[in-house]
Amino acid sequence: MTGDLVQRIAASVDRTYNAGTARFRWRMPAEGEWLGLSTGAVDFRAGRLAMRSRFAMPGSAAGAQGSPAGDQDGSTQIVTTHSVVSGGVLYTLQGPEESTDSQFWIAIELGSEGLAATPVGMLAWLRGATTAEATDPTAPAAVVVNVPRAIERAPKAEQAMLRQAWESARVGLSDATIAADVVLDQDGRLAHMRATVPPGTSPWFAIAHGEETMLLELHQFGAPVSIPQPEPQLRVSIAEFFSAIEVAPDDAGWAPGPWQPWA
Repeated sequence: MTGDLVQRIAASVDRTYNAGTARFRWRMPAEGEWLGLSTGAVDFRAGRLAMRSRFAMPGSAAGAQGSPAGDQDGSTQIVTTHSVVSGGVLYTLQGPEESTDSQFWIAIELGSEGLAATPVGMLAWLRGATTAEATDPTAPAAVVVNVPRAIERAPKAEQAMLRQAWESARVGLSDATIAADVVLDQDGRLAHMRATVPPGTSPWFAIAHGEETMLLELHQFGAPVSIPQPEPQLRVSIAEFFSAIEVAPDDAGWAPGPWQPWA
């Protein structure tokens, strides 16, 4: 049973990609006071993604309701960004969606396949599953993932890109063994993944404790999405952005939903 479950989890990567599209939610850490929250939509076939993110950083601004506790001075700055990934480029528009000021997208090169450096890039880790145990059919599976093996099992054309994306996102990740809780839907696609990432230097978050947890949830597989294609000097309206991801703003932040039954 364990071997069959490992195979199902490894196969969930391609099954999820083959759905074509999905909506997603991502949170870091997975529990407690958050440092990062994202909601969005992804088109796997086109290699496009749109997401709205919030990051909690020390700063002079007061923390928003539902945001993490402040730093030593009692203050936390909540930074909101709107991002589109397309053609290996990250387009980011920073600022509140109600702003009427002229804003332009900032373009950042991510490489040949930019999705690997986004929250949905966690999905490809599951190709490296080495063990998987579930206490009963309704429980999440406890999985051990070997990241170098995930890279080796990826299509050859993607291996260098995956290694570069994961190492740039977190130093030493390509040498890591990761513990995760995983739930697949009835069609064998990834629905929930809570991963514990070993210590390392992260360019995105100043983490004081020894390990981080991240939660990725995928749903609405195959639902139509229309992700805009910005240019560095072309502003895409927030209304157009939200029409793609269909996620309403959440002033209190995002809290993960309950686990779905294992099927």
